[in-house]
Amino acid sequence: MAGIITGGSAIVGGGTGTGGGGGGGMTIGGAVGGGIAGSVLFVTSGGVLSQDNTGFYYDDVDHQLLINAGAVGKPSLILGDDTTGLYRPAVDQIGFALGGIAAVRFGGVGPDSDQIFAVGRCLIDSRTTDRMVISHRDQTGTAAFAIQQTATGGTTMNSASGTLCGIATGGSTRWYVDGTTLNWVPAIDNGAGADLGNAALRIRNIFLGSYQEMTEMTAPAAPATNKVRFFAQDNGAGKTQLMALFPTGAAVQIAIEP
Repeated sequence: MAGIITGGSAIVGGGTGTGGGGGGGMTIGGAVGGGIAGSVLFVTSGGVLSQDNTGFYYDDVDHQLLINAGAVGKPSLILGDDTTGLYRPAVDQIGFALGGIAAVRFGGVGPDSDQIFAVGRCLIDSRTTDRMVISHRDQTGTAAFAIQQTATGGTTMNSASGTLCGIATGGSTRWYVDGTTLNWVPAIDNGAGADLGNAALRIRNIFLGSYQEMTEMTAPAAPATNKVRFFAQDNGAGKTQLMALFPTGAAVQIAIEP
């Protein structure tokens, strides 16, 4: 270690010295002239023993080594080069920089706080109380998430106000909610239309001369006031009836299979 070392002491800011030279050496328990409590001594590029308590020191009460916050372009703890390593983006956050670019970020002060996990273009956090939220890293608004789930399992898919919210298969959007009109729209234009429902009850070729297809069933319970229920049933003789059921329980035949 460089510095002036005499009679078991070292002087911070001193010139070049030789450990053990001049009949003495710095030993554990020896005095450090000009030293400040917590200082971690280092040798500068000029060969001078120095300290930097504002950005690098040891707390001998809590046994912690403290370094400054750093920045994404100059991390506090570097790995290999001076742009790759760990830094503190904000209070209660830890970040990882790769080549001066923010790669990963963690934050939060407890399991139910606004914790953050950011990697690449993905942001996972709890910006809304007791919810897990996933979004693009640039979409940080409360209502701008992509997917959120509550502690009880309630799950919501979402898009930012005014933008489309779609459902895709094979990388192609099949249906979407228009962010302006709020209409539910099929995202296909192949002349074949789109179906809603399954084999038991479906509306075929929506927006292309649609029709509704039903399967025979047992008559349902009567609907509430001011409502009517349409259903298909067997008339007991192998013919399909199209029925309308009213709140009174009265069922009226609309048509019957020829």
